[in-house]
Amino acid sequence: MEPNFQDSTKPKAKLDTRMDRLYYSYIDEEVEASLTDKDREYREQLEAAWSLLVQYHSFEQSVPLLRSRFDISRATAYRVLNDCTRLFGDVTQVSKQGLRHILYEYSMKVFQLAATQKPPELGQMNRAIKNMAMLKGLDQNDAGSFDAELLEAHTYLLQLTAKGSEKPKTLNISAINKLPETEYQEVLDSVEEEGLGHQSIDDILDGKLSSDQEEEDE
Repeated sequence: MEPNFQDSTKPKAKLDTRMDRLYYSYIDEEVEASLTDKDREYREQLEAAWSLLVQYHSFEQSVPLLRSRFDISRATAYRVLNDCTRLFGDVTQVSKQGLRHILYEYSMKVFQLAATQKPPELGQMNRAIKNMAMLKGLDQNDAGSFDAELLEAHTYLLQLTAKGSEKPKTLNISAINKLPETEYQEVLDSVEEEGLGHQSIDDILDGKLSSDQEEEDE
């Protein structure tokens, strides 16, 4: 069974697997004290693998280093690398999230190196900042953010064909109340010909749309 790192509690059932025990050992001293020698040995391998990954080593480059240091098989080395990305990847079991954190660390290193140059390499620093913002999702639009455009005035045009007229008449809804009486009556006649009720006519002339009409337009 795959460990579920998303639950911050630690019921006994959650500590049945080694990965769960290792995860909770970082946040609970009681669990850490209960680790077996085998658990501690594997945790050391995971920490070593993570250290290699965040110091610019790929999986392929890390495998021989782990095999040499811990005298483990190639398959075990790959399993250690996969497990470490799940364990240290923002406390989730998704390796993609773990790799995102690795890339974030890379971007931070680039930023720090660029900042220490004389003079600082501002272009590299800006690119690193953009990468870090993207990896953390800070470049995404916030649904609850303020949108000034929503406060801008909008113009809605109504196109009607008057009885006996060949060309449709285009009217600015917000200015309908300024029409001469004869043209206003033509608008009323045209809307009635469309089969709309009196309430719908009043709503259109007042520049309003019912929620049902808006949904149909969408």
